[in-house]
Amino acid sequence: MKPFRVAIGAATVALVTLLAASCATTAKEAGPKDEASGSAQETATVAQDNKVTVTTPQGSLGDAVRAVGESAGGNLVLMGGLETRPIAALTFKSVSLNEVAATFAAKSGLAMQETPEYCFLFPAGYEPLVQVSLSGKLSPADAAHRTDVVFGSGLKLFTVFSWMSLALDRTIVADNAISESRCGELALKQVPLETALEAILKSARVVNFVVECTDEYILFRNPKNTNPESAMLNTEPLEQAQADALDRRVTVTLPHSADAKHPLEVQQDPVRLEEVIDSLSQQVGVPIIAEKGLEGLPVTPTVMANVRVRTALDLLIRQWLLPDYGYQVTPDRIVIRKR
Repeated sequence: MKPFRVAIGAATVALVTLLAASCATTAKEAGPKDEASGSAQETATVAQDNKVTVTTPQGSLGDAVRAVGESAGGNLVLMGGLETRPIAALTFKSVSLNEVAATFAAKSGLAMQETPEYCFLFPAGYEPLVQVSLSGKLSPADAAHRTDVVFGSGLKLFTVFSWMSLALDRTIVADNAISESRCGELALKQVPLETALEAILKSARVVNFVVECTDEYILFRNPKNTNPESAMLNTEPLEQAQADALDRRVTVTLPHSADAKHPLEVQQDPVRLEEVIDSLSQQVGVPIIAEKGLEGLPVTPTVMANVRVRTALDLLIRQWLLPDYGYQVTPDRIVIRKR
């Protein structure tokens, strides 16, 4: 088992345990994967002049990055798969975080990208990751929002985005080609949301994606995912009651609703559509069924915060890479079916 800490915003959201598991991903990445590593807890101080004093443990690079990130406040991003690289104990006295990152890179044989908000460590051969940028691709409100984000290595992006959506009350989702990629060790302090998401994608080695940003959601999808923005299949105008039901705002947590008694679960893998459809029906307030033969379609754990019912259905269906499915609104239910 691999413990990790998840923190978003100013407060820690959860302390959970991740069962280490290998999983293939369909997202286009910058290269092969290595195993993830464990955690560290070290003390550090950051002076008012942004100089840091910290001693990192002897062990893995992931431990060292975590010690600085969590205790000293960031802003370090390590590409996923490098966590187990050995590194000696190091002591830094009143140096910049950039100098700490540069030392980690030199001691580990890595390259470093220095951005205005964070330092990104990666090995030779992964230079395409340097070009990943979300600058200007999100809404002005998202660009202006600043937050703290801390994630341990090995988390699948659907888990990362679920935690962020829940904590920030902002829907962040990805299709199946991207959502199963695993993030690297990272700790970011008071960075714009677009910077945080950019760093997460880099750490997960995701280079081939399209981002869509509306007032309801941020969606990352593979360019080959040609699902239309609306998955509704009705050709005739809806009755007013049907339209009102689709436009009602909801927060949907899959595979199960989350509340004080049942907090957000950390799932390792997608679940079958048939396993979530009852919970989905309850959360949107409309009976939903799946056409026979679609029960086994994969549904990734997702949090969709403050979206319309129609948007929740669209995002659920758009995670599937082939444009073969949609939903039809009938007088008494919604049917997820083939086109």
